[in-house]
Amino acid sequence: MSDNTFPSGFVAKADPFNADERYVFGDPDVSEYVQVKLHEAHWFQNNPRDDFPHPDQKVVLNSMENDKYLLGRTPEEEVEIIRPLEDVANVVFAGDRMTYPQMSTRELLKEIRRSVEGQKAFYKMMSDVDIAVGATIVGWEDWMYEHSLELLDLLDTRYVAFDATSYNSKYTLGEHIDTLNDVIDPDGIYLNGCFSEETLREMPREVEAFSGKITPLSESERADGTHSRELMKQSVQERTPAINNWQAKISEFGYGHATGDD
Repeated sequence: MSDNTFPSGFVAKADPFNADERYVFGDPDVSEYVQVKLHEAHWFQNNPRDDFPHPDQKVVLNSMENDKYLLGRTPEEEVEIIRPLEDVANVVFAGDRMTYPQMSTRELLKEIRRSVEGQKAFYKMMSDVDIAVGATIVGWEDWMYEHSLELLDLLDTRYVAFDATSYNSKYTLGEHIDTLNDVIDPDGIYLNGCFSEETLREMPREVEAFSGKITPLSESERADGTHSRELMKQSVQERTPAINNWQAKISEFGYGHATGDD
């Protein structure tokens, strides 16, 4: 079990430039954690910390975003974004890279090594910044995960984040998380972009946190287009028990509904 610095339960993925999202996600009764993408983090430099999120909420900065923001981004640039936010952010997951099944082994290895080496450099440059650094894990096979072991040996934690937004099968995601578990033996796992209750129930007990945006926003929207915090709480509360009631894996494999929720 990880310490309480790192996410547990639902993590609200919010665009701080969007007033509706600031309102509906800026409620500690909805989530203790609010996640902001790195390319949107500069919002905090121009707005008082008390404006968003609620003072009782923790801020998670995450590099898992559209590929166009990852291209060419260096660890130095990530530090430049994050360092001014020491009084704002609590946790950061840096170093995400692009890994897709259609890529060659050489291309995949190149991206994985960039991620691992970049995170190692990032961690060292962040040594004097009071923000917890967790590991971003990329890939899906055991040999891919093995490259992250040297990173985890360097960090102060084995709590890891994994991007689930591109998965269309809960069984495939479950297989990949089981493999991650076997190779890495993490303190805890944060599944970014997984809001399906059915999918979360298939995950191992090491999955301690999950996030979503599109589905909870849709389920909290009133007929007039405004959002209700009460409806948002109901949406989240329907999913949260799924990661607290671990069950044995179903041996059947196949393709189900989309699990991702960006």
